[in-house]
Amino acid sequence: MREKTTNKTPLTKEELIDVLKNYPTKDDLTERLTSSQEAFRKELDYKFQIQDENWKRRFSKFANQILTAIDPLLGEIKQENRNGQ
Repeated sequence: MREKTTNKTPLTKEELIDVLKNYPTKDDLTERLTSSQEAFRKELDYKFQIQDENWKRRFSKFANQILTAIDPLLGEIKQENRNGQ
C-alpha cells in the first residue's frame, strides 16, 4: 500500500543524496553478487570433492572384498592346474 505524505514540497537533490548514501551502488551490488557466486562455486567444488572421495573409498572397499574372495579361488585353480599337469 502506498504511503501518503502530508508534505507536498519536492525532495531536493541534497536530501536525495543524503538518503541514497546509505544504499549500495550498482558496483557494490555487482561485487557482492560476484563474490557470492564465487563462494557458492567453491562450496560446490568442495562438496563434489568430498563426494568423489567417498565414492573412491566405497569402490576401493568393494574391490578389496572381491579380491579377498577371489584370491583363494585363484589359488585353488592354480593348485589344480599344477596337480593336473
